[in-house]
Amino acid sequence: MAAARALAPLIVALCGLGAFLQGCGGGGDPTNTITDVAGKNKDLSTLVTALNAAGLTDTLSGAGPFTVFAPSNEAFKLLEPALLTYLLRSPDELTKVLQYHVASGEVKSGDLKDGDKVKTLQGSNVTVSVTKNGNATTIKIKGAKNDATVMTADVTASNGVVHIIDTVLIPDGLKLPNIPSLATSANLTTLVTALKAADLVEALSAKGPYTVFAPTDKAFAAVPNLDAILKDKAKLTAILQYHVVSGEVLSNKLKNGEEVQTLEKQNLTIKISGSDVFVNKAKVAKADVVATNGVVHVIDTVLIPPNMPKPPSPSPPSPPSCSAEIMADVNCDDEENMLNATFKTQDECCNWCKETRGCKAWTWNQDKKLDPDQRCFLKRSCTKQTPKVGAVSGTMLLEEQVVQVVV
Repeated sequence: MAAARALAPLIVALCGLGAFLQGCGGGGDPTNTITDVAGKNKDLSTLVTALNAAGLTDTLSGAGPFTVFAPSNEAFKLLEPALLTYLLRSPDELTKVLQYHVASGEVKSGDLKDGDKVKTLQGSNVTVSVTKNGNATTIKIKGAKNDATVMTADVTASNGVVHIIDTVLIPDGLKLPNIPSLATSANLTTLVTALKAADLVEALSAKGPYTVFAPTDKAFAAVPNLDAILKDKAKLTAILQYHVVSGEVLSNKLKNGEEVQTLEKQNLTIKISGSDVFVNKAKVAKADVVATNGVVHVIDTVLIPPNMPKPPSPSPPSPPSCSAEIMADVNCDDEENMLNATFKTQDECCNWCKETRGCKAWTWNQDKKLDPDQRCFLKRSCTKQTPKVGAVSGTMLLEEQVVQVVV
């Protein structure tokens, strides 16, 4: 037993003379499966959680035999917390990781040889490294991304053997999105554009973890002057940082009425009503989209920092400088014409009448198809009217009349 404990990283091995894991059989209590062994070992509780999350418990309770390189709780703690959360919430990727720790057949530590290539259930090989220093033997399992040392070897089960290792092995080919790449794959295209414009892609690709409240494209489209904001780096950065919280906060950890501080240094207020979660006035449309460096909650409104100056309201339209009783599609009798001029606006036509002695009414051609020159006709009266589509006429109000001699 002492020799077994002295073994360092154990992983997959060959059975007998070199046939790879061809099922040499397990030992011990026939009801004591690998799943049972892991469940009874307090140092493997995180592994049990992972097996449940990936739906592999029944597999490792099967006939086997299997050789399992079982990461300890401490091994899982070495993972970034956000990465562990991501794996536990991503069954497909978690399955690949766990299968990378399992080989078909039972391989005891004494069967492992330096340089052995062992094929895992994930489909890739791991490499065995065996070194000796006096009476001490160290066994390591070398994966595609990292190495593990066998800390406790040859824990037997009825359907195989378990070797407890100190590192979670990471295979090639995993989908491990960080927050910016997650936003891209989730088609949050305007958010991605904004992150690039504000030079925040690298920052949100760091290990974090971060919690991001990510507005949809529709939410961004509702922002006034969005194009101008996307070109104002300082303002855009402040808005985006107001959507990011340091640390990973899953939806089940949010509390009604709590305030969370953003990277922009101002707080967001959480409101929970039934199954709905609101951040300020934005509703969470999709919660707990996990990345390797945090979590994204998709929201339906862009959050604007309270201390950010609001864009000025558009000036109200200037009141017309000339008042008249307006009649659409009406022409004042042409026999009363005083003067006419081309290329006038309606207001200019009205003002011209206002400033001209004897002018009581006017007709202006609004429709350019009817009159490309948009002429204005000043009238002495408009007692006689005829319908004329595209024309606009006005009769002056008494207070608008001024005394001016017509030259």
